Amino acid sequence: MLFSRFLFIFLLVITITFDTVFATPLSHNSDPPPKIPSVEELMKKHLVVQKDNTLFYTGISRETCIAYQQATGRKTMTQSWKDPNFRMPFKADARVTDQFFDRAAEALAKMAKGEVHILMPESSPDAGQRKGVVVIRVNVDKSGKVVGMKTIWPKGR
Repeated sequence: MLFSRFLFIFLLVITITFDTVFATPLSHNSDPPPKIPSVEELMKKHLVVQKDNTLFYTGISRETCIAYQQATGRKTMTQSWKDPNFRMPFKADARVTDQFFDRAAEALAKMAKGEVHILMPESSPDAGQRKGVVVIRVNVDKSGKVVGMKTIWPKGR
């Protein structure tokens, strides 16, 4: 009886240890996550935006975005950092990646001046139900308020 009780406790400890070891991701980082800057700090210290030069994209391939950038000279968030390496610690730490890039996108949107282009699939709710890519031109006034939107590509929409 004592042996079976000992065996049960031993197996229980082994099971808990096994579950704990394998439930913990191998990439677990015991260091604290990097402190995410506020939207205001990102705007003041880390991003640079020129008038009529901002490009957002969602739901399309990176290759499509790069081709559009090369054709128009517009810049996404990646090209808008004062220091291109600033974002790397946030990109590398899954605990803060989404929140950091949500704040950075908000900062970039607030800083955008003049005409802003957005690339998205035509099948998205904001762009109709056709296939392919659509470019929406968004005009923003000095206060950041959207004052106009127009599909500029494909033509005739």
